[in-house]
Amino acid sequence: MLKFNAMRFIYILIVSLLFSTSLWGQKTFGSRAMDYHWMFKKKLWANVSGHYSGYVDTTVRTFNGKSYRTFIGDGLNFQIADSGSKVYGLKGSQEFLLMDYYLRLGDTFRTTYDSRILLLQVRQKSKVKIEGDSLWYFELKSVAHPLNSSPVVWIESIGCLNAYHPLNWPAIFGISDIGYWLYCVMQFDSSILKTIGKNCALDNNLINPNKKWYTWASNNNGDLKFSNQYYFTNRDTVLFGKNYWIMNQKNRYVRYDSIEGKYFVLYNPSNGIEQLVYCDRVKVGDTMSTPYNQADTVVKIEYKWTGDDYRKVITTGRDIYLSGIGSVNRVMWGNHLVTFPEYQAGNICFEENSVIRYHYPYFFENKNQCEITSSIQNAAISSITIFPNPVLNILNFNNSDKKQFKIRNSLGVMVLEGECEEKIDAAVLPQGIYFLELMDKSRSDFFKFQK
Repeated sequence: MLKFNAMRFIYILIVSLLFSTSLWGQKTFGSRAMDYHWMFKKKLWANVSGHYSGYVDTTVRTFNGKSYRTFIGDGLNFQIADSGSKVYGLKGSQEFLLMDYYLRLGDTFRTTYDSRILLLQVRQKSKVKIEGDSLWYFELKSVAHPLNSSPVVWIESIGCLNAYHPLNWPAIFGISDIGYWLYCVMQFDSSILKTIGKNCALDNNLINPNKKWYTWASNNNGDLKFSNQYYFTNRDTVLFGKNYWIMNQKNRYVRYDSIEGKYFVLYNPSNGIEQLVYCDRVKVGDTMSTPYNQADTVVKIEYKWTGDDYRKVITTGRDIYLSGIGSVNRVMWGNHLVTFPEYQAGNICFEENSVIRYHYPYFFENKNQCEITSSIQNAAISSITIFPNPVLNILNFNNSDKKQFKIRNSLGVMVLEGECEEKIDAAVLPQGIYFLELMDKSRSDFFKFQK
């Protein structure tokens, strides 16, 4: 009898190990999540009312013996952790269950969030192949209202596709009002939801005659402004044994290395010297560009919404780059381009197929103002000056007319607005760089100042 029980124990142990191996042959939820960027949309009465993105931070918080990491996403921050076959969320000191992969078809999933008990029954459980891994796919329906609710869809290591948001889905779970829909989960430049009908492919292409960049050149200390357009002419040429695309501006030649994913500008057309201006495959620490023969390295890579498009955002020590658009500050080409001196930015607007896809957030209120087509934007010479700069408390200007004003910080966020005549009280502003817009019925003037 003892021998039989021992053999039975060994048999059960082997079966358990095999099942465990098949389940956890790939990375767990938390470890895979470190490589992902989530993109999701908020819908209000079937209309998209907001775009959101998120990622999992590397910072670890220990609670109840579990290692939690923070999901950061547009005010929806919380912690997640793995424990065996289960995934947990953490809100303050309250731990709640996000998913249990050992649930079987017909089982009831139970979780408690903010003292509310949620009960959902597993209506479907299967495996899906995504990026070489066999992941569990769940569909769960409300036990209380099985006929009046849509199923909650959860995929192992990815999260919930159609609940409040992809990971913390029980937070504001409602039977008939599920407001956030996962649009895609991105790993590097590829889609991991393509197999279930979502296409997350990023457009890194820059060499396209349907793309246009607009800059503002200026003189008279920025008072007289006129626009320049930069675009590819759909013509190419061979110079110094290399194939270049021709831009509309004189001596502007760009080469794309498809093997390395790098764009080069012909810095000196007389001797063939090139400069690296953009690379769509960099990682943190890599060289992104070499403007003026100074290497600019990558410090951060994110995925964000730009209007209705999601793009990879690469931050370097000197610039910011958007996939498919290029440099924010230099219209991607660092070769003798003039920039708008008040803001030190070259890429005021970006247009693709006659549609504005990006506008400089510190300057334009809406994208309709980005359509810079006339040669002279503001021929009147402004007589307004501001002082002192830097300012301690009171910002003065030499004009007594009543004006509306708006002040934005270096991130383009509105921090102060109102009416003024000869001065603005800036005492409430913390130290930093700010952008001031003064408006009357006929015009707007823009200034940069430091607190």
